[in-house]
Amino acid sequence: MPLRLPLKLFLAQIILLWVLQGVAQINSGGTSPGFADKSRDFALITLTIPPLEIDQLVSEDEAAARNGIAYRIGILLPVNVRVDDLPTWELLPGNIQQWRLRVKTPGALATAIYFSDFYLPRGYRLYLYNDDRSRLLGGFTHENNHTDGLFATGLIPGESVIVECVSPVGITERPRFIISEVLHAYRGVDLNSPKKKPDINGSGACNVNVNCSEGSAWKDQKKGVVRIMTRIGVTAFWCSGSLVNNTLGDYKPYLLTADHCLRNNQGTYASVANLNQWVFYFNYESETCLDPAINPPEKSMTGAILKANTGEGNDNMGSDFSLLLLNQHIPTEYQPYYNGWSRVNAPAQSGVSIHHPAGEIKKISTYTTPLISSYFNNINQQNMYWKVQWAATANGHGVTEGGSSGAPIFNNEGLLVGQLTGGQASCTYPLSPDYYGKFSYSWESFGTIPSKQLKPWLDPMNSGLTQLRGSYNTIQVVANFMADTTVISVGSTITFIDYSTNNPIEWSWRFPGGTPISSTERNPLAIKYSAIGEFDVQLAVKNQLSADTLLRKKYIRVAPALYPNPAREAVNLLLGSHKENFLQWELHNTHGQVMEHGEVEISELYKAGIEFSRRYDGIFLLSVWIGDNRPHHYKLGLLK
Repeated sequence: MPLRLPLKLFLAQIILLWVLQGVAQINSGGTSPGFADKSRDFALITLTIPPLEIDQLVSEDEAAARNGIAYRIGILLPVNVRVDDLPTWELLPGNIQQWRLRVKTPGALATAIYFSDFYLPRGYRLYLYNDDRSRLLGGFTHENNHTDGLFATGLIPGESVIVECVSPVGITERPRFIISEVLHAYRGVDLNSPKKKPDINGSGACNVNVNCSEGSAWKDQKKGVVRIMTRIGVTAFWCSGSLVNNTLGDYKPYLLTADHCLRNNQGTYASVANLNQWVFYFNYESETCLDPAINPPEKSMTGAILKANTGEGNDNMGSDFSLLLLNQHIPTEYQPYYNGWSRVNAPAQSGVSIHHPAGEIKKISTYTTPLISSYFNNINQQNMYWKVQWAATANGHGVTEGGSSGAPIFNNEGLLVGQLTGGQASCTYPLSPDYYGKFSYSWESFGTIPSKQLKPWLDPMNSGLTQLRGSYNTIQVVANFMADTTVISVGSTITFIDYSTNNPIEWSWRFPGGTPISSTERNPLAIKYSAIGEFDVQLAVKNQLSADTLLRKKYIRVAPALYPNPAREAVNLLLGSHKENFLQWELHNTHGQVMEHGEVEISELYKAGIEFSRRYDGIFLLSVWIGDNRPHHYKLGLLK
């Protein structure tokens, strides 16, 4: 039989729903019950991870500074705890079920949680916060599920983080996730961290906030610049990057950054799985020219895939570019601007760079003398880089620092012409130069295959344009849909409703396991499921200028139909088509106690019967396991 200890606690909570009054409402504003109430924190199970020794790391960081190596902020330490490993579900007033765990890594300035096998059913919300409630992340929902099961959060100040999962009790589908790692951040933490150490954290005081007067002409371009928390192996870094437009005008979320942001100090590149846990922050900036008293709201996305890069490490950095494609379309409320570019190999006379030094709020650096065609660290050909010298301005003297790597540099027409590799500029030496890999060289000079060029991705029409203006996305169709229910009995039907945005004109649905298996209707009606199991649903949509596809994995769950109900000494289960030979079951009373259990050989193709050893009277919960599927739960009335 399946493991029962965590299940019993869960079943008891379900049964209590039948005898308690009230309807649960999860706060749509994003505040969790645990965040609002510290009184039960003393009873939290706490996993303490051995502290990180940082002295050697700090020494390595000092040697790596300004040499084309990304700004390391922390190390990921193993946790490996499944949500079902700890039977810590509790029933809260209002019929809310809650799961909480504290993860602590002593000495950390900030922490972040990395998940694998991540799946939240509809109705569940996941939150993360620190002990003093100075930071809350979430609620994350089923919209954060990804096909690879990977997910990661942003930084939370302090050495411990509380993970909380909540839902109404009536949702019988269970979440699953593994807290695989915790990030111990030892530098480069946010502005209001309670343990900020000026000697190893923070950008120089000469830096200029992007919303000072220096940024008044760059209000569009700044919306395309993002802060990136990368992962390479077990190491995390800060970098910067920019959204870039393409000639097809389909607003694919391409992001340009530095190739060296993809590799660690030993030259090892981020894996596909690593990239799916990168975190991208939008609009992380002060609203004014002054530093904010508290951190700006965090608007973030997780995950990307690599499309093109130089990919040969320090030995042949080329123009040090990499082009990523974010895993999802960017939410419209982020107001993303897809920066324009110029591939003309001519020095700009003036312009700016917008970046996140030390991972802090967005800054702007200004140059007023022409860029110079140059090399970087004597290991590249003369024409691969732009050399820049920054100018003093009204509110400081913009420079770049660790964390600025990959940031865009713009010409006086507002077009991107390169991305930051490194240099010597600092608040101590503001007139020292910095170096940006040329966009013109990255276009098609480094290699002959698409994975070594920008051209195939940013000019898919082969238009031959030498420059392209930036723009906001006003036409990208985004696929979205819901079902009128996601859990049904075998033989039942489901109606699907299209919620795609930006006026789609074509719909193409796929219903594996359903009948019919496909549809071109906008809102398909009465899709019938005749087999038990969990099934994907896919919707592809188009408008006149763009297309998008949404795949929801295991979105529909088809359970056996139970009859009769109420019953006396036996019940039947209508299974539909299946390939299983045995069925296991448990009968629980309203206190969660197992009254009896058994195993039934399935002798008929479409039906199985369960006979109880004696007659019962009252309300019970019947749990059924068929094959490796998750259990099916039924509220069952039994009569003597």
